Amino acid sequence: MVAAEIEKTQETFFSELPIGWRYDRLKDIVSLRNDKTNDKSSEENYLELEDIEQGTGNLLSKKNTLDVESAVIRFKQGDVLFGKLRPYLEKYYYADFDGMCTGEILSFCPQGIKGHFLRYCVAAPWFIEKCNAFAYGAKMPRVNWPKQLALFDIPIPSKSEQHRIAAYLDKTCAAIDKTIEAKQKQLEILNALRNSLIHKAVTRGLDDSVELKDSGVEWLGRIPKHWFTTQLKQQSTLQSGITLGKTYGGKLIERPYLRVVNVQDGYLELEKIKTIFLPEYEAKRTELCKGDVLMTEGGDLDKLGRSHMWDGQIPNCLHQNHIFAIRCNIAKLLPASGGVQIN
Repeated sequence: MVAAEIEKTQETFFSELPIGWRYDRLKDIVSLRNDKTNDKSSEENYLELEDIEQGTGNLLSKKNTLDVESAVIRFKQGDVLFGKLRPYLEKYYYADFDGMCTGEILSFCPQGIKGHFLRYCVAAPWFIEKCNAFAYGAKMPRVNWPKQLALFDIPIPSKSEQHRIAAYLDKTCAAIDKTIEAKQKQLEILNALRNSLIHKAVTRGLDDSVELKDSGVEWLGRIPKHWFTTQLKQQSTLQSGITLGKTYGGKLIERPYLRVVNVQDGYLELEKIKTIFLPEYEAKRTELCKGDVLMTEGGDLDKLGRSHMWDGQIPNCLHQNHIFAIRCNIAKLLPASGGVQIN
């Protein structure tokens, strides 16, 4: 049944091949490394999924096996590694050294195919999409070798054409990667400029000639002479959000709510909004108002302190407890303005 489903699915990915090309099942052109070892070594030649960059095939780091408790898999130079856990992360790598890897990484030893060409096959969108289509497990989806991956059809040109294609992709992708790196540096410079402009505007104002005074706050420095500092709690109220997973009794109503993922740095991601059932009194307590300043707290550093102003985009919307809603006293402090000390 599985083989038939895979064959049917593959028809949607390949309509036809160039003349002279053929299909081969993955298991017929590679052998799967299964040499396990419990040996411990201080040599940094061990890879986990986190050591492989997502979607690029680049290596980020190497580890040793001194603290690894489970058995690991040996791989050889020239093997193609592929992360079977959460295949949508696109973890693949063409090994340029002999080493070891976690069991969540499959090591393909090329036999009827050139390794460099195979590397680009497993990196191709159609390969990743097929893996995602057959991955099993809700929270930690993974693909299976003998019943799934082994049966995938791989398009095979001649050995010489495999070499030409791989060489072309090496050169072209390297140029694209350099462009992306340059653009990323530009984005970092622009982001630093943006942060600098915001800091200057909310601590000095827009008049460069204004007389300054010591704010009395070390991180704040000098501020315009006619400004003052105050605690945020004296100019606003802080509303905590709903606690997810809490069980309620009685009559419940359904309401949309914001998660940390919905609050990004300087914008809101509102395409995927979840809902929750809870009592009306709890919904009223955590309902957002237009003008609330949202700020994330807790979790990873990239999720900490992201903020944006709520403009009432979704009626009756709530927020989870890892998002603070700062409701300003607009007679004293505007939501989109600064010049205050946050304690």
